[in-house]
Amino acid sequence: MKTDKPPNVQNTTAPLPLELEQHFTIAEIAAAWNLSPNTVRRYFDKLPGVIHIGRSDNTRKRRYVTLRIPASLLHAEHSRMTGGAACR
Repeated sequence: MKTDKPPNVQNTTAPLPLELEQHFTIAEIAAAWNLSPNTVRRYFDKLPGVIHIGRSDNTRKRRYVTLRIPASLLHAEHSRMTGGAACR
């Protein structure tokens, strides 16, 4: 008798390219982590991989910059801060 079992296939899905993965705002992360937006902004502002949108080069006017944090960077930093604990 033949059984209809699917072949043993490993999960070969590649992660999304950085430009296609979900990006989070400072407000979203601050609400999820129960921190102030200023704290989150200071933490992520200088990390590589964070997208800076807006004007930051003119010293005569106020700096208007929006940050977007990729999900992979957010999960990596959360894991680093919690000592490698699982992030869900």
